[in-house]
Amino acid sequence: MNATAAPALSLLEEHEPELQRRALVELDGLIDACWPEVAAHLPRIQELSEDESLAEEDRQRAALLAAKVLFHLSDLDEAVVYALAAGAQFRVDERSEFSRALRAKCIDRYVAMRTREEAGHGVNGWMDADGEVGAVSRPALEAVVNRILKDCLQANELKEALGMSLEALRLDAASEVIEAAASQGERASALAYALECWRELVGRRQQRERVLRFLIQEHGKYGEERTDFVAVCRCMSMVHDADGIADILERLLRSGRMHEAYQIGFDLWDADMPLFTARILEHLRKLLLPSEPSGADGSAEAPDSLRQSADALARIMSGATPSALFFDFLRRRNCYDKRLLKSLMTRLLAPMSLAQSAVLFANAFALAGTADDSFLRENLEWLSRATNCTKFSATASLGVIHAFHDSQALNLLSPYLPSLSGATAHSAYSEGGALYALGLIAASGVEVAKQQQFRAFLLEALRRAGTNEVVQHGGCLGLGLAALGVGRADEADGAPGDADAVAAEDGEIFQELRNVLYTDSALAGEAAALAMGMVMLGTGNQAAVADMLDYARETQHQKIVRGLALGLALVVLETAEEADALIDEMCGSNDAALRCGGVYAAALAYCGTAHNGTIRRLLHIAVSDVSDDVRRTAVLALGLVFARQPAQLPRVVSLLAESYNPHIRYGTAMALGIAGAGTGLREAGDLLHQLATDTVGFVRQGALIALAMVYQHHHEARSPAVAGLRKQMDAVARDKHEDVLAKFGAALALGIIDAGGRNAEIALRSRLTGSLRPGAVVGMTLFTQYWYWFPMTHCLCLALRPAAAIAVNDQMQLLRVRWETEGGAEAQRKYTYAVMYEEEGGRSEKRREKTVLSVTAKADQLKKARMAGGRGEHEERLRAALAAHAPSGGNDEGDAEQMQVEEDKKEKDGKKESAQQPTANDEPSSASEGVAEESAEALRLLENPARVLAEQEPLVQLHRTHVQGGYRPMRRGTGIVVVQRRRRGEAGGAMPDGQLREEDADEVIPLLPVPAPAPPRPSTADAVAAGGPGAEEDDGDEGDEPPPPEPFEYTGNVSGTSKPDPKGADGQGKDRSPEPDPPPPGSA
Repeated sequence: MNATAAPALSLLEEHEPELQRRALVELDGLIDACWPEVAAHLPRIQELSEDESLAEEDRQRAALLAAKVLFHLSDLDEAVVYALAAGAQFRVDERSEFSRALRAKCIDRYVAMRTREEAGHGVNGWMDADGEVGAVSRPALEAVVNRILKDCLQANELKEALGMSLEALRLDAASEVIEAAASQGERASALAYALECWRELVGRRQQRERVLRFLIQEHGKYGEERTDFVAVCRCMSMVHDADGIADILERLLRSGRMHEAYQIGFDLWDADMPLFTARILEHLRKLLLPSEPSGADGSAEAPDSLRQSADALARIMSGATPSALFFDFLRRRNCYDKRLLKSLMTRLLAPMSLAQSAVLFANAFALAGTADDSFLRENLEWLSRATNCTKFSATASLGVIHAFHDSQALNLLSPYLPSLSGATAHSAYSEGGALYALGLIAASGVEVAKQQQFRAFLLEALRRAGTNEVVQHGGCLGLGLAALGVGRADEADGAPGDADAVAAEDGEIFQELRNVLYTDSALAGEAAALAMGMVMLGTGNQAAVADMLDYARETQHQKIVRGLALGLALVVLETAEEADALIDEMCGSNDAALRCGGVYAAALAYCGTAHNGTIRRLLHIAVSDVSDDVRRTAVLALGLVFARQPAQLPRVVSLLAESYNPHIRYGTAMALGIAGAGTGLREAGDLLHQLATDTVGFVRQGALIALAMVYQHHHEARSPAVAGLRKQMDAVARDKHEDVLAKFGAALALGIIDAGGRNAEIALRSRLTGSLRPGAVVGMTLFTQYWYWFPMTHCLCLALRPAAAIAVNDQMQLLRVRWETEGGAEAQRKYTYAVMYEEEGGRSEKRREKTVLSVTAKADQLKKARMAGGRGEHEERLRAALAAHAPSGGNDEGDAEQMQVEEDKKEKDGKKESAQQPTANDEPSSASEGVAEESAEALRLLENPARVLAEQEPLVQLHRTHVQGGYRPMRRGTGIVVVQRRRRGEAGGAMPDGQLREEDADEVIPLLPVPAPAPPRPSTADAVAAGGPGAEEDDGDEGDEPPPPEPFEYTGNVSGTSKPDPKGADGQGKDRSPEPDPPPPGSA
């Protein structure tokens, strides 16, 4: 029988309070089933809720009933008003849909109210002077929120209560939640959660700083021994409290806790704020100065050890130690197959300048930071054909390949750098490219002292460039990159010393760049404008903004206007609401280039915030502006706004991917690539695969580049959508009927997808705090300008970060330890290397097998071993670990004396041994195939230093045998981790027996020797001047072929002599000498 509310509704019309009360009680129980009937009497119920003749409890019942009716009518705003009027009758702890929906609505209203109060808008507009929030009483709303917080604490929902308190800026309530967590032994987890979510919950910049200072205060409440100084310093770094961090480091060093101090130093360097760490070091030196011994009673030993620890910490925070460790990792684990580059070089059919640029960019990204420039050295004849901007890009690519190689940077580039004496020995394009390359090396995260040295060199080179536009262009770009963010030196809190020196240097650099800008040269002025923005990165300096904006209105050069517009956007990076006035002015300009700059300014000011106002602004511009450039940029800029929330972006741009305008479709593709780099998001991949088949060439170009960014280092086991992606890119690059822009994008994508020797990934966020890496954001922003100027493509290398887990001891030495992945072999297999290069079956080149004499084979093996820098030792250990179940039947020593077919020919003929690249890395899936338990266990192990991708980080930890053996990492995670080892007497027990037993005698792994630049060959001076490196070197893939033997007469067992067969040994008229190399492209 269906329920009906008619009898109870009839009682509402009675005048007796008792009957009305009964009607309200009955209707409250029937409302969910009969709300359509009750809705017809809503005016009468609302009238009863305001009837003063009724008892307060009855009025509250009527208000609650009215709220439920309005809830079912989907009028939540009005329902909140009546729910609050219901007072205690509104049960916030009730587990019903009505209660949950209105509770969330009340929290949203309260958060909005508190945000406006804290921003100083509490009595203007939305909330009146009587404390009314719209039609809602402020005390009533606050009372409901307090009841919700109390209910969460009683239900032990600490994270919900803490998040609500932080979002509403109720720091008193947040303190109560943390105290409640401390009573349950969960204080550390509560503080960690607060540090994790504060950025998403608190919008305005000043309010975020207030929350961070609150968290610092909470960390220090429970005594120094229980304080997590690593987390405290993370908070202090985000509020730029150099004094506070220096004080903590000084206390740790004096108390002998140098491991924690070292870890804090590495974490600070990882945040990509070199000038801030320099200020910390300056403060730390002042704190340690009074530590000099004043007595003569043997007290000098402690200061000596303190000084050694302080020196080690200074090397860490200056970038010397981290850059050396990452440089060693990238070289040690480099396993990029350069045959793909050779294939592109010979088969990419496009105009010569575009084809060369595409291959050069692919080579630079694929080998970024590895110092492996053998591809350039082996193809000097091809490289010598480069002209003009291609020559500029070729020389600049050395800066990408030799990132972190700061000790030899000037020597490496010396054949191409301009002479400070004013003489010009090379092409202006080579000199400009070399200056640009030096800036790329300086911005890659090298030692601060080296950066200062490079800045001084670039500044002097720019002054001596005269009126040569190309050299000025490269010098300005290089100087801007080397001086990235030095304008923030004025935030040194009045500290003298190094900060003053940097501030003076900043003014000198900015003035020199302005002088170049005022020459009104289009090419040099554009680079100078960009460099001015890089120098003042994130400062919001009003004087610089006014100067640049005035000149942008005066000049007639579109290039300079475009450079100034983007430079202005860099100045307001992460300044949020402080940049609103500039954004409004630029977006309202009549000049399309300035409007593009306004779009970038909005995206960078609110970068990574997913700010609703900025998203609305960009979407409006994307569909309303009259310029295709502005519309394309507006959609592309959404990728920067969603840099921390990539999963939300596909839903926002899904309709834009189907736009009639190809510029909007291109912007959609690039936005998905920027925000979703390395994530493998399925929704983003679906949209990009659709755009990769677009009818417009440059849309396909953007989609292929974005696919490489999203699926960087992915393979089919990790992301099924990536199956065949590399083959698709290779096919597009080699298809002679394909559009040239799509070919360029495909070649670029092949370098990006396996960047850094397959060991670096695009990372716009810090791995520890989630804060933006300013250099990475700048690099990604400048990379998008390749649309106008190809050499800007190199800037993407600034967004690359080594995907490394590096364990070091207190002496900064690599430990011979292993990492393991939670989840076993199946979990680890998702993160192994993908199949990289494979010739198409049936189209592979038929080449004669090369025979190698035993003497030559041994010489080649020794040469490869030297180049590998000891990587063979790891292979031997791994092979020994799997030997128990590996099939036997190896060769004896006599076999080595026989002639044999070179092993590498299997790969040359398209017959790869396995999906894994055969390098000295720590993920040997090919060795594990067919092997039982030992191979599965070996797959879980990652030799230090290990390749660990961002998605893999939560699953990786130090192997249990090392933990049992006394090793204690200072924190969980990846990057550079300081590991403390207890003494033998404190190890807590002997190491367990087994295959993975630690060998005490082999604890430290020596770093690879730093490669010295090879001198250029005299015979290739022209190629060197064209931008190619110096002497040709063997990359280790093949040895030099031995020369064929001289003709001779074979006498055998017959008497007399016989003449040699004129047809040759095989009777086919063919010589057995090696086949010549194929001619370079374009020579036929």
